[in-house]
Amino acid sequence: MRGAYKFNDVLSGGVGVNYQHFKATLSQAIDFATGLHLSDLYQPLPAGACSYGAGFNPGTNPLDGNAKVTASGNAWGYNLGLLAQLQNDFRVGVAYRSSMKQSLSGNSDVTVPATGNHAVDGAIATVAAAQNWRVVAPRQT
Repeated sequence: MRGAYKFNDVLSGGVGVNYQHFKATLSQAIDFATGLHLSDLYQPLPAGACSYGAGFNPGTNPLDGNAKVTASGNAWGYNLGLLAQLQNDFRVGVAYRSSMKQSLSGNSDVTVPATGNHAVDGAIATVAAAQNWRVVAPRQT
């Protein structure tokens, strides 16, 4: 939505309303094998509990999981402008666009591998429960 008005032969102005919808899906693999290997929660782990040497490879390491975050939100803003026609071939203008702050809400889902080994499954659940989630987008200036 926008509008403009010519005040006189020299000065005119305009206003506008901005609407923004934001929808995001973020996903990331989780290296539970390294977390278990480095943690002191369940040491020593049973032989073969961590796939030593397998590295972080969700395709081949059964102790790797994944996380998915989905969120959406809406924001409103505005813009203003003034234009001065000082001579027939010379114009000067100024414009302002407000910032738009998104407040997102959504869901997260963590897939935790099951190994069948109660000690390892307990350790993985403990490592998964200790995860802190923070999603930050850079602020535009």
